[in-house]
Amino acid sequence: MKREEFISYTKEIGIVDIEDYDIYAGKLCGYQYSEGVYFDDGKWFFYSVDERNNKSIETKETEDDAYDELLRSLWCRLRTNKAITREIVMTTRSEVVEFLCRKYSMEKQEANNAWDYLLNDFNVLNELKYFVVNNSFVPEWAEYVVRGYTAKKIHEETGLNELESFKRLVYFILNPQISDPPTVEELPATKAEKNVEKLYYKK
Repeated sequence: MKREEFISYTKEIGIVDIEDYDIYAGKLCGYQYSEGVYFDDGKWFFYSVDERNNKSIETKETEDDAYDELLRSLWCRLRTNKAITREIVMTTRSEVVEFLCRKYSMEKQEANNAWDYLLNDFNVLNELKYFVVNNSFVPEWAEYVVRGYTAKKIHEETGLNELESFKRLVYFILNPQISDPPTVEELPATKAEKNVEKLYYKK
């Protein structure tokens, strides 16, 4: 895997900026707990930084070897709990979009818009990926809770479909003025709520 492939792939699985996870592609960084790859004097290097800012640097034979190692490090940082396996995290945008179009009879652009909106919270995006792979919500012990609500609870209490429930969870995160926990009036009454897309995608 080359640098360009690495960056393209991370975006495809929903990572907006790898540096948010202290992962650095193509430069040496001294931040605590950072990991990265850089090229110097004709050689490729993979490095990690510990809590005391000590660097451990390994020489890699090729660019592919270096970025394969960096991808493994990124995967470890992205796994939020035991339910979110490597298969879940590495589910790509195209796979999710195809599933949404098929399950909800959505246009491709609409499905892409839903993906873009869920990029606002990677934990929620991972739960959607779990649903795509398993056709079910994550187990109760692994649920991502936002002010007392989970996607499954929203789905059960409002009649919104699964995707709309995930989107509603992100809406709560982006709108802290919503009461804590949200009142029944702040949740859409049915999955046929009018102007729901306008509500979700308003930044």
